[in-house]
Amino acid sequence: MIIQIRKNMRMIRKICSDTIKIIAVCLLLMTYQIAYCQEYIMELPDNPVLMGNNPNTEKSLADDMILTLPFFDDFSYDSKYPSQELWCDKDVYVNRDYAYSPISIGVATFDALDETGVLYSRMYPGTYATADYLTSRPIRLDSIIGTDSRRLRPSDSVYLSFFFQPLKKYENEDPTMVNTNDSLCLEFFSSDSANYGWHTVWGIPRFAFSSIDTAANKGQHFIEVILPINDEMYFNKDFRFRFHNVATLPSSDQYPGWQSNAGRWNLDYIYIDYGRTMNDNYYRDVCFVSNATSFLKDYYAMPNRQFAASNNIYEMMVASISMAISNLDRRYNNVNYGFSVVNAKTGRQIWNYNSGIGNINPFYNPVSEIINGPKYYTPNIFPNVYPTSETDSSSFVITHVISETGLDFKENDTVRFRQDFFNYYAYDDGTPEFAYCLGEKTEAMVCERFKLNVADTLKAVKIYFTSLYGQTTSTYTLAVWNDSFSSPNSRVYQQDFEMYFDSINQSKYYRIVLDEPLVISTDYFPNLAFYVGLVKGRETPVSLGFDMSRNSSSVTFVNVDGTWMKSAKAGTVMIRPYIGGNIPPEEEGIGDVSSNNVKLRLYPNPVSNGYVTADLQGTECDNTLIIFDLCGNVCRRFDKVSLPYKMDVTGLEKGIYMVKSLSSNGTVSVAKMIIVK
Repeated sequence: MIIQIRKNMRMIRKICSDTIKIIAVCLLLMTYQIAYCQEYIMELPDNPVLMGNNPNTEKSLADDMILTLPFFDDFSYDSKYPSQELWCDKDVYVNRDYAYSPISIGVATFDALDETGVLYSRMYPGTYATADYLTSRPIRLDSIIGTDSRRLRPSDSVYLSFFFQPLKKYENEDPTMVNTNDSLCLEFFSSDSANYGWHTVWGIPRFAFSSIDTAANKGQHFIEVILPINDEMYFNKDFRFRFHNVATLPSSDQYPGWQSNAGRWNLDYIYIDYGRTMNDNYYRDVCFVSNATSFLKDYYAMPNRQFAASNNIYEMMVASISMAISNLDRRYNNVNYGFSVVNAKTGRQIWNYNSGIGNINPFYNPVSEIINGPKYYTPNIFPNVYPTSETDSSSFVITHVISETGLDFKENDTVRFRQDFFNYYAYDDGTPEFAYCLGEKTEAMVCERFKLNVADTLKAVKIYFTSLYGQTTSTYTLAVWNDSFSSPNSRVYQQDFEMYFDSINQSKYYRIVLDEPLVISTDYFPNLAFYVGLVKGRETPVSLGFDMSRNSSSVTFVNVDGTWMKSAKAGTVMIRPYIGGNIPPEEEGIGDVSSNNVKLRLYPNPVSNGYVTADLQGTECDNTLIIFDLCGNVCRRFDKVSLPYKMDVTGLEKGIYMVKSLSSNGTVSVAKMIIVK
């Protein structure tokens, strides 16, 4: 009996112990969920790279321009729009940010946004519709032009090939939950009188990125399609082809940012030629597949004064870089990889590297059926690659080049990165891929950690705000915290400011100038570490730019319940502190917001010519009005004027300008002005 009682007691103690463990784990999970349930990643509501851009300024060619074979485009060029030498529309977005492991650097992205970066007006929440088109210029399929000039026939084995992928979402998609109303389609155009018009030749419904079988696609995260063009009705002098996507806009309004981009696909490496076969899926091309990046270990940009003041430059620099290069051929190729660093201001080369000639394996070896993947060149980076004697506004262009002989495609052999040493810190590359959101019903804070090498002054902060559907005006608090054990501690500074969104002021960087510059010294900031971020009200949503090119979650902190925790989201919230020096004029896509909540009004806006009235309600003192172009150049200045005031803008070229009002009472306000002709 006693033995049985002891066994029962041991069992009870074990059950209690296990129960305590389970409760502890549950409490830990609950704490984790409470901390992170209000931190989530959304699709962007617009394309900030295209917004405010006039696509008509891009190079345009004659509408009757006709192409000959071969046709090739891998979108590796430095442009926002498809090459107008090959394509006759500008719907898709050409970029190097959205694709996961592209075939070569650069892709064309289909989405629900038009060429100016906003949602198509023909698309409605909860419904699906055709969104982007990518339409080729006419191609002569009636003749072969050149030394072998002759009539082209279906028997000449003409094939079109391309690679595509559904855009990888931030979180893995549930393959059973994708919207199969969305699709990507390909059409051929025939001018044959009996078959005149567009004919669908291929299409695929939306599927989850995670369902791509890389083993079945030669190790690629893109799927290759090869189609014959063998119908007689297409063999004429004005054959065309076009892709289009069908996209569904979200219908729920239960969360901020619900009306956002959708239906995104990436397209790469389009090739048409005669004399091909279904097995002609190797290409005599060696190309970059990854972006050039910063030589700084933690930042894309930082103040040169802080860089030069480091006691150990090695700690500021990466030990080596990694450049991915693909050989798309079926055989080995000899290549030479190298990079150079050039002072952007003087043009003087200050560093170069050359790997020497060597073999590079094919990405996929058809004989051994081995997936080699890209080759990674990892040259060491030495700390003295950047002179510490440069001024605080210095910039360097890093150019990476592949040199090879006898290969077909050359434009994807060069990539560049501009290393800036200006008076701000940047973890991000300036382009958001997603939106970082904090929930609407919770008072929350988010901030990033920065560390100086020498005492300096914080003068302003740039924060990338993305617009939310239905949001017009919101009030936030800019805050600065000091450090305690590598976590935010005391709030040292705070300043309320108001954000105003309208049809012009959408997703972009906004700059908040501190009412009083804050000295960052060891008196209040141990180890010269400080945290800059936002405090939002309980009913105020916030949506910030989120850059996926670098994971800065280890220096990003969020607080939704009184406790600071590191962010659970891999990426970078786009916050940039200005340190020391003068605050430069407004940059492209950047508008100042002031703490006085007084807005500068301009009317009429847009304006065709003549006069624009500037008005700042509640201001009775003298004002100075300055008109800047997007390069920061002063175009007009009106000193000591009373508002409202009619500004003469006669003679200014059409485009976008920034108007800044400086009042004698210290009020600063900025508005965007558009001049049309």
